[in-house]
Amino acid sequence: MHTYVRAIEKVASRYAPSRLLSFGAVHVFVALQLMHVRGRASRDALCKELALGEGAVKTLVKHMKMNGMIETSNGGTKMTAKGRGIFEGLASAIPSEAGLPRSSAALGRYNYAVILREFGFAIKSGIERARRGDKDGSDGRDHAHVPRRVVRHPGQRARRAEKRAGAEKRT
Repeated sequence: MHTYVRAIEKVASRYAPSRLLSFGAVHVFVALQLMHVRGRASRDALCKELALGEGAVKTLVKHMKMNGMIETSNGGTKMTAKGRGIFEGLASAIPSEAGLPRSSAALGRYNYAVILREFGFAIKSGIERARRGDKDGSDGRDHAHVPRRVVRHPGQRARRAEKRAGAEKRT
C-alpha cells in the first residue's frame, strides 16, 4: 500500500525548481478513478471533475505521463498497466466512499468521506488534523477513526439489506 501512496505523491510533487503545484495526491487518485470508470478522460473532463484550471490539469497530465501512469492521444487520456495497478491497489483499501453534506462535523466547502480497510494503525485514534494548506482547496483535512458500530456510511444499510436478501434466497 505504501508503494502506491508514494507513487501518487511522487506525481503530486515538483520534480525541478518550479512554481508550487495546485494539485495534490488526492487529485491524482481521482483522475485515475475517473479514467477507471470512463476508460478515457479528456482534459476538459478532468478540469470539471477535479475543479482545477486548464494549466493545472495540463501539468497533472504531464506528471502522470512522466511517471508512466497514463498515455495520451487525440481520443483522450487513459491508464497504462502501471496506472491501473496503482489505482487497483489503492481502491482495494477503500471499500466505500461518499460525499458529506455540510454539518457541524463537516465544515469544509467540499466534504468527502472514505472508509479505509485495515488502516486503523495509520490513522490511530480520535480526530487528527492533517495540515495541507490551500493545496487541496481546503484549510486542512480531519481524519476520524471511529468504530464501525458508531457511524454508518450512507450506503452501508442498503448493502446489508442486499446481503440479507441474498442469504434468504439461498436458504
